[in-house]
Amino acid sequence: MARVLRSILAWALVGPSFAFGYIACGLDTTGGEPEATIDASVREAANLPPSGGDSETPVVDSGPDPDATTPETCPWPSLERDAPWPMIGGCVGHPGRTVHRGPKSKPKIVWTVTVTTRETQPVVGADGTVYVPADVNGVLAFAPDGGSRPIGDAGTGASNSVTNVPSIGADGTLYFGAGHDVVALKKDGTSWRFATKDEIDTSTLIDEDGTVYSGSSDNAIHALFPDGGKRWERDLGDDVAAAPAIGPTREIYVGTTKKLFALQRDGGLSWSFDPTGDIQSSPVVADDGTIYIGTLGSRLHAVTPDGGAKWSFVTKGNFGWQQLPALGRDGTIFSPTGSYLAAINPADGGTKWEVNVTVPLRTSVVIDGDGRLYVGGDRMMYAFDPVDGTKLWELDLGENPFGFAIGRDGTLFVACDNNKLLALQE
Repeated sequence: MARVLRSILAWALVGPSFAFGYIACGLDTTGGEPEATIDASVREAANLPPSGGDSETPVVDSGPDPDATTPETCPWPSLERDAPWPMIGGCVGHPGRTVHRGPKSKPKIVWTVTVTTRETQPVVGADGTVYVPADVNGVLAFAPDGGSRPIGDAGTGASNSVTNVPSIGADGTLYFGAGHDVVALKKDGTSWRFATKDEIDTSTLIDEDGTVYSGSSDNAIHALFPDGGKRWERDLGDDVAAAPAIGPTREIYVGTTKKLFALQRDGGLSWSFDPTGDIQSSPVVADDGTIYIGTLGSRLHAVTPDGGAKWSFVTKGNFGWQQLPALGRDGTIFSPTGSYLAAINPADGGTKWEVNVTVPLRTSVVIDGDGRLYVGGDRMMYAFDPVDGTKLWELDLGENPFGFAIGRDGTLFVACDNNKLLALQE
């Protein structure tokens, strides 16, 4: 019932509203705080009490329903519905959470396949297909059992090398950067391309109206119509090296090597923030609008929705390319910090707990449907308890992991930096 309630609230209000995380909010376009609005028909469908009094706000639990049949990691209308992991960070704010349960106990490597890109992360579609970038032909696709699946040709040649992570659109279209081009590869094998002036370094971000955002090494952020036509372009002054994010206010957050920018949907500038150290990883946006950004200056910055500095956490190492913290449902930030994993208080940046993993952490943190934390380090994959950081299991992969995703059945799909994709199962 809890899962049905979440789905009704998120999707019934999606039209003029904005489903972010698991909270459906009616946007106040005058600039005030979003307020939850539930009309009578939705109340009746969800078996909620009538409007009024203390019963006005429904109680929605923060955990997944184990009996759910169609859980959604990312209830966002322009991404593939029911995809376990449709884009980097799991959703448009890169929270690093999934509703699916990963391995509780030490898993085994059940299959290994060779891929053509060393440093990448997989995404997983609604039908279980695992997609990883390729040096040629754009993207490779694999069945959940590791078998190769056919996919349309996005063009061949060295100029089409893909290192960024694809995003899966609502109709299953894959959006990614290949060389100097932003590419959309449809399920029927057709595609479109938009040529930029330099390499596409970032993963794509798809707005709820279908607008596709992508950054390039010529210091530009590009906004494209769903058919590949140019909507707008903005020069940000420095290389855009990581995927943009969208927050509850619908602003687009973009990190260049030197600054964090908040852009309006028409490309207008809302504000910019100067962090300590260069940026190589994407912004992560909390449900309250706080933006977290890690840097090469051994810092994790918390930035308020209006661009002010909230706090700065000193890490024990730099944030690598596309290495992201994850956000617990209570707002706790779980962050890699050198060879340590830290749980950080969102209110003041204080440390809740910190554990020494003993090897440098290489991947982002991912939180599964039970709250377990997963992260990869030199040759290793780990699982931790979110309450106190107790290590639940570790597995020697024999390879250095770079990124991973959790499938619907709990399989961990791990991309390693020696051209291998591994599947881990209990």
